[in-house]
Amino acid sequence: DGGVIAPPVGERALPGITRAAVLELVRGGALTGRRVVEAPLTLDELQAADAVLVTSAVAGLRDVVAIDGAAVGRGRAGHGGAGAVEVLRSAFDALVAREAQPRASDALRASDALGAREAAPGASETGE
Repeated sequence: DGGVIAPPVGERALPGITRAAVLELVRGGALTGRRVVEAPLTLDELQAADAVLVTSAVAGLRDVVAIDGAAVGRGRAGHGGAGAVEVLRSAFDALVAREAQPRASDALRASDALGAREAAPGASETGE
């Protein structure tokens, strides 16, 4: 029906930040006209899907191109769900870039402050 079906947390899915971000992007309209349904999925449903994606904090958003040797969707990464995979991946990458920038700047400032404190004459480990 054009929806995004995700297994509920605990049903072979962990409550990861990447999973939550991707589902929130869909709920927020990143995929126009699509809604999120959290429901258990069978192997047959996965194999018949237009696209299957997995999320991971390390790998981000990844396509599943085959299950048990049978192609999923078109059987090529980035080509499932009538362009939905590309749209969702772009939205996710943009979100990561927006979120990472302030944190990277904060980390650099903290590192610079630590380096300045360590370089100051008479500095101790407690900063006194």
